[in-house]
Amino acid sequence: MSNFDPEILRHLRSGLGDRAEVAVSAAMSGAQRLADKWDVEVDGWLPGATCSLILTGSRRGQDLVLRVPVTEWEIEESLPALLAFAGRGGVEILESDAATGAALMPRLRPGTTLNEASEDEAVEAIIGLVSRIRGTAGSGMPVSEYLQPTLEMQPLPSSLRPNLAADTARLTRWMIDTSPPAEWLHGDLHHFNVLRHGDAWVAIDPEGMSGDPAYEWAAFMRNPVPRFADDPMLVDILRRRILRFSEATGDAPERIWGWSMVRTAQCVSWSDVSPFHAPWTKVVAALDALWPEFSPIPTS
Repeated sequence: MSNFDPEILRHLRSGLGDRAEVAVSAAMSGAQRLADKWDVEVDGWLPGATCSLILTGSRRGQDLVLRVPVTEWEIEESLPALLAFAGRGGVEILESDAATGAALMPRLRPGTTLNEASEDEAVEAIIGLVSRIRGTAGSGMPVSEYLQPTLEMQPLPSSLRPNLAADTARLTRWMIDTSPPAEWLHGDLHHFNVLRHGDAWVAIDPEGMSGDPAYEWAAFMRNPVPRFADDPMLVDILRRRILRFSEATGDAPERIWGWSMVRTAQCVSWSDVSPFHAPWTKVVAALDALWPEFSPIPTS
């Protein structure tokens, strides 16, 4: 069995500590067992994963990807969403294992990410994927449960305005309390989770959450970092995205902005060890600049 991306251990140690090595070792054992069961010859791994092993291989001449979750969240939530979204904008699933949450998928070619598309192409591609995924029957972890820690926001970086953490906590409560009926969401539909396959864009790695349909835009809105965060037109880009997403789907602009603000601020408060901490702080500042224009509640 080939090795795995060493970056996954660095990421997992921030949350699991010494248990990270044990969790990865268990996932590797599961990957070996499933590769043998499914007659897959594993030959390498793909970079960029944070919560799952992403191994490459082949079977009877077909290039494949074997995805084996490492964290409990991924094991419990991601496979049902992968199976449900297949054929609705998501990647095809050839084999799956409920006990480990593992899935065997065709390798997407050329496999370039939405990060390599122009801003306009990326926006229209994500609108197309969201439109296909919406209405899928099923459910996952409620967004309200996932965002519960944001109601007790930790202090944000000193470069942001002093009351922003408290205002974001109030905004989170308002967004949760006024949410429309929940739908099953991808939950992490950003540039690096959308790959080119032939002439189509395909969504990968869903978190499988349930909540306000407008929450689906939040991951795209804070990406692609790091280059996106240094764009001198960042505020204008965010505004255009909000208005275009609202025009295309009917989602209220204040809800698109609100979930983006809440989720990006949460990323900053959680990501002290992340290389994305500094760029996401800039995105939070840009979203905060739009507070007077889009927020349903005033600042304190």
